[in-house]
Amino acid sequence: MPRLLRVAGPAALVIVAFLSLLAALAIGGGAAPQLLEDAGPVVRYGLPAAKMMVNISAATAIGALLLAAFALSRTRDEYGRALDIAAAGAAVWTVASAITAFFTFLSVSGTPFSFSSEFGTSLGLVLTQISVGQAWLATTLIAATVTVLCFAVRNHTAIAFVLVLAVGGLVPMAQQGHAGGTEGHDAAVNALGLHLVFAAVWLGGLLTLVLLRSKLDGDRLVPVLRRYSAVALVCFVVVAASGYVSAEIRVGSLDRLLTPYGLLVLVKVAALLALGLIGAAYRRVLIGRLETRGSSARGRSGGS
Repeated sequence: MPRLLRVAGPAALVIVAFLSLLAALAIGGGAAPQLLEDAGPVVRYGLPAAKMMVNISAATAIGALLLAAFALSRTRDEYGRALDIAAAGAAVWTVASAITAFFTFLSVSGTPFSFSSEFGTSLGLVLTQISVGQAWLATTLIAATVTVLCFAVRNHTAIAFVLVLAVGGLVPMAQQGHAGGTEGHDAAVNALGLHLVFAAVWLGGLLTLVLLRSKLDGDRLVPVLRRYSAVALVCFVVVAASGYVSAEIRVGSLDRLLTPYGLLVLVKVAALLALGLIGAAYRRVLIGRLETRGSSARGRSGGS
């Protein structure tokens, strides 16, 4: 795969994600000015954008670690490249989480930015005493630890533990996804946790495969694709099921599907179905063609 295409694929994903985010904010009113203590347009748009980068970078780190731990050969260049991808993803995850924590403080406190000691004291209080601040602080620290470990360890067993730690970095995010004490809180948190983990594995694994293509030799590409394809199928089922549970809790009755949030749910359902169909076609057609091409190449090699 040409270097330009390897870079263009992830870049296109980020661009599409930002455009989708802007559309979602416009439809759902998520960036509308607050009537009381509005934090300003930088925070209103910057906070969801930072959260989106957290999701993409965390998925990249987790997907790369999963492939390194269970699908790639430690004796080949593919393994080191996957860990480099995981480290880069975790580094972006760290920075994006820190920015999210900062914007979250500005959003919930209504405190304008300043270099005063009072501002720093208030920020420290939110990060250490308030649940939403504690969650983003924990996420930032976990992501930073994963970044360091991706450079420090190289054997499969250790990488599996780093993967578990990275998945654990999604737990604080899931716990903040539904208000405590409300109806269906536990079910919503569990559903969101599953949704985040399996969506991260699905997206991150695919991104890693795109970036790894030049390192996967002809005899390695099909086995790795088959392993990822099996994981992706499981991810699709879990993402769909957990998404249904989350949507049912939040939307409630069918008539609320016509609300802005309900319309976003319908768009997500359509996108998930489209991804499922594309994945099924890829599984049947692309892998089959690669296997046929590999068999033909081996036949020509054996006959020469």
